[in-house]
Amino acid sequence: MADNFDDFVERVRDANPIEDVLEESGIHLRGHGRMRTATKHDSLKVRIDFQRAWWYSQNWNGDVFGWIMREKSVEFFEALNILARRANIEMPNLSRVNESEVKRNRATADVFSAAANVFHRWLNGDKERELKPDPDALAYALGRGWSYETINESLLGFSGRKTAEQVKDMRGEFDLYGIDHLCPAAVAVMGFQGDIEGWATKYDILDEVRAEGWIEKGRIHGLMDTPGLIYAHQHRGGVNYLSRRQLPGHDKIKDRDWKSFNPHKLLVGPKQAYWNHAVRIDKPLVCVEGQGDAITFGQWGQGSMAFCGLLGDPAHIAPEDGERMRRMAARINKHPAVYLALDNDEAGNKAEHLAAKLLGPKIQILRMSHTWTREDADAAKESVDA
Repeated sequence: MADNFDDFVERVRDANPIEDVLEESGIHLRGHGRMRTATKHDSLKVRIDFQRAWWYSQNWNGDVFGWIMREKSVEFFEALNILARRANIEMPNLSRVNESEVKRNRATADVFSAAANVFHRWLNGDKERELKPDPDALAYALGRGWSYETINESLLGFSGRKTAEQVKDMRGEFDLYGIDHLCPAAVAVMGFQGDIEGWATKYDILDEVRAEGWIEKGRIHGLMDTPGLIYAHQHRGGVNYLSRRQLPGHDKIKDRDWKSFNPHKLLVGPKQAYWNHAVRIDKPLVCVEGQGDAITFGQWGQGSMAFCGLLGDPAHIAPEDGERMRRMAARINKHPAVYLALDNDEAGNKAEHLAAKLLGPKIQILRMSHTWTREDADAAKESVDA
């Protein structure tokens, strides 16, 4: 039996490969490798490694649970029950599971998956839409040393400049998948300005919104409100979280540094770690601090996870945060080897200590050596001569 509900869901997912479930539904696939195509429906594509399908002509994409929900016209918990029976897995007692929270998490993943595609084309451009890439954002991404292939594999995006055209584009993408423009996750993407009290009442979060002070401010900050790179935190082919790294020139509030932004917890739940596109459970994993470092390791073909500030002493944090950290550690330790490559500064050393305490003796410390250039050698020589 799985230790908790999320573990049970993953166990059922693993026991029901989407390609097999599609075959049983009469959807036969052709091709080899990671990408397969339905024989009778060319617009239905399946990524085997992501365990996710995209049916473009039907404006649908999802995992194996989403497929059963679509085919059987059922809610998530019934789809979970169907797939558990198919795999001969006993259903646990779910009386303590917060169904509304599970639904919110899946709805948030749908919003983020749709938004990530829009952010990606704003960064990279889209020839079919005659959309040019944002030159400043793309130059910043390329300046990090990332190739176009890495940008595509990472689903890296740009938050835009909130022009009327971009607002229309994002709303159109939400409409394509039947997403409510004003649901909390959509507000986390687009922001909101107006009758916040009325909006919060509609979505039954008035007390929480009052505590945040948003009614007095008259607005809620969203990912689209400041130009920056958008990191798509991908899991199982979907996007379960989005975070933003401000572009140069937009990374200060008055005299205070403001390098990054995470969507409000009230709207989309707690912050998530970042796993790069090269992660494979049977391969070593390098743990780093930030998303950018993880993307760079991915370009080198190395699976990497960024903690994104999710380290702390389980004895001195909220119980739910401690449980999330323990689950993260369990996932990390499934890899055959685990390396820590954190920044060699005071903050990095502190994080290294916490990570070692969390992950145990399996980890190995990785130090990055400085690559000396001819300019470095010349500068050193001048210093000695002086």
